[in-house]
Amino acid sequence: MTAENKSLEETISDIIISIGIPPSIVGSAYMNEAVRLAIEQPKMLICITKSLYAEVAKKFDTKVANVERGIRHAIDVAWNKNRIITLNKIFNLIIYKEYERPCNSEIIALLAERIPHLMRRNAKNLNYDSANM
Repeated sequence: MTAENKSLEETISDIIISIGIPPSIVGSAYMNEAVRLAIEQPKMLICITKSLYAEVAKKFDTKVANVERGIRHAIDVAWNKNRIITLNKIFNLIIYKEYERPCNSEIIALLAERIPHLMRRNAKNLNYDSANM
């Protein structure tokens, strides 16, 4: 698959995997959905537990507490692998240092904010490369 036709869901999934969260843990699916919802409805980030987590819980037929715990566990897995700082490389920013463990809402908000910019930048680069061939 080329980056040209990569969907939002695929981009979110690729980034979550690249920071060390395996798709085999349930928190990965929760995080994918939470980031997608936050991109599509940014106001959900204002009250993350009552709106965002509740919407994710509804989709997966589980409790809000399970969603929060699953996402926290997914971030812990990435943190223990020392892969959270990969976000610095992906977004070409210094966001996290090795000793700074981000909370759930920070990661979700960061991904929701930066992924659309990354996708637009990649699309521009693809269009530029295609025009110069």
